[in-house]
Amino acid sequence: MDGAKSHRARWLPKRGTSGFTLIETMVAFTILAFGLLAMLAMMTAALQGGQVGRHATDAARIARDQLEYFHRIGWTDGDLAPTGWTAPRVVTNDVQSVVIEQEMTYGLSWRIANDAGNPDLRLIDVVVTWQEGNDRLTAPIRRVAMSSVRYDSP
Repeated sequence: MDGAKSHRARWLPKRGTSGFTLIETMVAFTILAFGLLAMLAMMTAALQGGQVGRHATDAARIARDQLEYFHRIGWTDGDLAPTGWTAPRVVTNDVQSVVIEQEMTYGLSWRIANDAGNPDLRLIDVVVTWQEGNDRLTAPIRRVAMSSVRYDSP
C-alpha cells in the first residue's frame, strides 16, 4: 500500500503550489480593465486631435486657394480692387461616405490694400475662421491667416 500511495503522490500536485487563486485573477483583470480604459481615452483624444488638425489643414487650403485666385486674375479685375475687410463668405467642407455630409463650415474674408509707397503693389490678406466642437456658443473661434503681395508687372 505504501508503494501505491507514494506513486500516486508523485503524480498529483500539492495543494497551493499550482494555478491562480480567485483573488489573483480578479486583481489581474482589474489591472487589465484600467489599461484598456486608458487606451480608450488615448484613442478618443487622438481622434479629436486628428479632427482639429484636418480642419486646420482645410482652412489653410481654402485661404491658399483664395490667394491663388487673386494672383491668377488680371490686375484691372474688379475682384482685385482695394477693399476693406469683406463680409465672411461661407465655405463648407463636405465629406463623402455613403452620402455626402457637411463636416465643417468656414468663414472666408479678405482685404486688399494699395501699398502707399508703390502703386504697382497690392497687399492681400486672407482669413479663414471656424468653430471647433458642437456647441457654437462656447466653442473657441479658430483662425488661419495668410498674406501675400501682388505686383503689377508691365
